[in-house]
Amino acid sequence: MAEKLNPTDKANVRKMYLREDFPYVYAISIARNKCTIKCRMCPMYTMPPDDLDITDEIMNRALDPIGDRKLNLEVSAFGEPFLHPKCDEYMFLTRKRAPNAEIVFVTNGTLLKKERCEKIVDSGIDIIQVSLDAGSPETYKWLTGSKNYDRVCRDLEQLAEIRNKRGGKHLNIQTHIIGVRELEHEFDDFVEKWSGIVDQAVVREYGNWGGRTDHNEVTPAKEEEIPAERYPCAWPWYATKIEPNGDVVKCHQHTIAEKGDNERLGSLLEDDFLSIWQGENMRRVRNKLLKNDHEGLGYCKDCNVWSLFYDVWEKEKLLGFVPTGRWK
Repeated sequence: MAEKLNPTDKANVRKMYLREDFPYVYAISIARNKCTIKCRMCPMYTMPPDDLDITDEIMNRALDPIGDRKLNLEVSAFGEPFLHPKCDEYMFLTRKRAPNAEIVFVTNGTLLKKERCEKIVDSGIDIIQVSLDAGSPETYKWLTGSKNYDRVCRDLEQLAEIRNKRGGKHLNIQTHIIGVRELEHEFDDFVEKWSGIVDQAVVREYGNWGGRTDHNEVTPAKEEEIPAERYPCAWPWYATKIEPNGDVVKCHQHTIAEKGDNERLGSLLEDDFLSIWQGENMRRVRNKLLKNDHEGLGYCKDCNVWSLFYDVWEKEKLLGFVPTGRWK
């Protein structure tokens, strides 16, 4: 949970969060339900595979509105993005189409062969996040079902070596171990080892994915400190998620929704992004969240992501929001 802010910082963070003109975090999911491993802490652990890849048309439509904007552009998949046959090309494409964005690609690292590592460096993307997630072959096998921990580690080390040899100072390499109690004994050694190899190695807090991973035999290492009084989630003002079929959904939780239940706010095949982001469906979601009314908002009621944002809201001003979500 985010700690409390002083009034000055609160005002600055509120300004950062409330971006009705265009989101700060612009996320594109290029594939869904296809992965090389099956992780216990992921809702895909109990979901069937789905053969859905983004097309060039939808990828370009998703990139069209970014232009020269300075924002965080995250490219990932609900699964492993490098299974997409054009993921390598998309690294170069995003850099070309979004010259001022901070571009992040997210991967589990199982497909980091030498040629791909060279492309990652040469593409000009800013950050590669490698979800190593565990600290030993034994726990990796328990968590992901895979016996390839040592190989993935070697490939991650190879990526860092290639980056350094090619003078790729622009590329920030990050990894993490997932913050569950079953791996707690490995936290310190993991951070110490990888901090000497990559740019950032951390223990990543474990979220509840809208309550859908409670049965997967994983336990958060930290006891959740959920505020007794719920405040509105900042996600619909701060970030977006575009599905591989072109749907714009209300938050990242819906990349894992049941088919036909993704609360589609609009489609890039039918409308432009800004019309969706500022449109009636998004205003409905925002206004319901402002009232703590989660009826009809799939997964919101049981989700804890709202508490990971700072509480920038002021009760006496909530009614000062007009339907578009702007402060009066």
